[in-house]
Amino acid sequence: MEERLTVGRVAELAGVTVRTLHHYDEIGLLRPSMRSAAGYRAYSAEDVERLREVLAYRRLGFGLREIADLVDDPATDTVARLRRLRGLLLEQRDRAAAMVTAIDRELEARAMGIRTTPEEQLKVFGAQLYDAIGSAYPATRRTEPRIAARIWDALGTHERY
Repeated sequence: MEERLTVGRVAELAGVTVRTLHHYDEIGLLRPSMRSAAGYRAYSAEDVERLREVLAYRRLGFGLREIADLVDDPATDTVARLRRLRGLLLEQRDRAAAMVTAIDRELEARAMGIRTTPEEQLKVFGAQLYDAIGSAYPATRRTEPRIAARIWDALGTHERY
């Protein structure tokens, strides 16, 4: 018989609260595959695998509804979802590395007494931001309008054109 984990043990292993797991169950994002005779949640290895995916997408900034769409997509299997997640993580790493490079250049310029204008700063950092936006989440095209809306909201009320 397959080992089942309690909600407390899964929470401990995953670094989340029991309340988080209860919430995921309530909204249908992560339902334990079994309950004990007393009604306690019991998680299987497959449940833990799904939780790992959910938490990875959360750390990438996806909302719970978007995550549900991604992990419940009938057109993809676990391997495809892992590949998509890996690609997103690599993109995030590359964007972060590009930003670190831009900051290093700025620090070098300041160390030499060169001050960049606000326009020059935006040219460098703005380009990085818009490059990141343009390549963000290519494997999840159906969520792009929501992601784009969140990005524009984060940018504030600046003119979009």
